[in-house]
Amino acid sequence: MLAYTCKKAVGREYALNTNSDIFLYDVESKKTSNLTEGMVGYDKNPAFSPQGNQIVWESQLENGNEADRHRLFIHDFTTQSKRELSLNFDFNVGKSCVGK
Repeated sequence: MLAYTCKKAVGREYALNTNSDIFLYDVESKKTSNLTEGMVGYDKNPAFSPQGNQIVWESQLENGNEADRHRLFIHDFTTQSKRELSLNFDFNVGKSCVGK
């Protein structure tokens, strides 16, 4: 299984929105599915767990708001459940620039 981020828009729509999605590509079946369908913000940086049964990614809530808070989501392939891990966290998740 491969995971990638893609913004499936062209022209002016591509330039004016930040709605990207995390897509999963099953190498064996050659099928692609949209993991973040319905999530309208910027979804990026997918990473599988070492066991491969979960995936995490960063997501912004709002489309077009590049200053929106980066949240952390997890999807469990066993239970087919998705949830936010950063609900009570007031800061961006991801790389920190503190001290640089």
